[in-house]
Amino acid sequence: MSNLTETAAATKKLGLFLIIAGIVYIVFVFTSGVVKSFWSAGHPPPKPGPEIRFGQLTPLHLVGLKMVEGNSPEYILETLSGNLPSFPETAKVYALIPFPTSLLYEDHAKSLAVSLGFLNPPERLTKLEYLWINENEARLTMHLVTENFKLRANPDKLNFRPGQLTTASQAINQAQVFFGNKGLLERSFTGSSQTVTFLTRREGRLVKASSPETAEVSRVDYFRFLTEGADKFPLLGQNPKKGITRIYLLDNSNNYFAADFNEWLFETKNGSTYPLKSVNEAWNELISGQGYIVYLSLLEETDADNPGPLPSLKTITIREVSLAYYDDENMQNFLQPIYVFKGEAELTTGGKSDLTAYVPAIPKSLVVE
Repeated sequence: MSNLTETAAATKKLGLFLIIAGIVYIVFVFTSGVVKSFWSAGHPPPKPGPEIRFGQLTPLHLVGLKMVEGNSPEYILETLSGNLPSFPETAKVYALIPFPTSLLYEDHAKSLAVSLGFLNPPERLTKLEYLWINENEARLTMHLVTENFKLRANPDKLNFRPGQLTTASQAINQAQVFFGNKGLLERSFTGSSQTVTFLTRREGRLVKASSPETAEVSRVDYFRFLTEGADKFPLLGQNPKKGITRIYLLDNSNNYFAADFNEWLFETKNGSTYPLKSVNEAWNELISGQGYIVYLSLLEETDADNPGPLPSLKTITIREVSLAYYDDENMQNFLQPIYVFKGEAELTTGGKSDLTAYVPAIPKSLVVE
């Protein structure tokens, strides 16, 4: 009988022990989870460093408008917050997609030339560049592999008439017909945007028209974008107001004054992260003269690609800073980010003008000298 009593007591003690042990375990697990959560909140895991898979990058071919010698304008920061905005510590760089090798690239280029109205045999300028001249003395130069081209009509053979394309939608539709019918917008221009500038001739030059009704030429510019997650970055050329693909239209009958097509394809699904200069470093480069002033609206009256030196500037007020990617007319091995500074310049002689400047965003230590 005593053995049964002892056994029952031992069993009771064991059960009590197991209950207490279970409670202790539950409290331990809960407490450990809470402690771990508090620790993780205060000690997040370190962010992965930049990959830098491409090593040092080739420098961007940036050319700023020429400053008047000795002109050192005062820079003023006047953003909405009064401070420079925040940017991520890294951004992606994208490598140029190698051009496909084909024995038929010359035939393809000649077919494109025919579709552009050039039926005569071409003249070889270099190993991979041809020149065509048609019966109207228009000139077409084309890279045989990329099929990037420049087309220039002879103005003496053209009929310039004002008011032929009086709305932006008319001009854009006509540009879409010109490029689209030749299959040139299928690869990377499907998400592009277009702008229209109305021009007229003055003393042999194209200048801004006073109204669409007085315009003799409509310039349609194409701008591409790069989407990375929720972010959308513009691809900007040497002149942020001009697309590196553009056309100068005379009317809605496919008559044109000039056309440029430039499309460089990059491995946008396989980029490599690189560190960015801090925006403060980019600002210091800009105000010390190491940036590139690429646009001044008062020079936009003329359509020239090289409008001449800047007038003397008294102050430059920056009101907006953003990130973009530089899209060069010439081949570049990598698509790289740039800081874009926008604002207003005050001239020494009076008057003001909108201004845009670029600063490369990749640190100089990661760019080949």
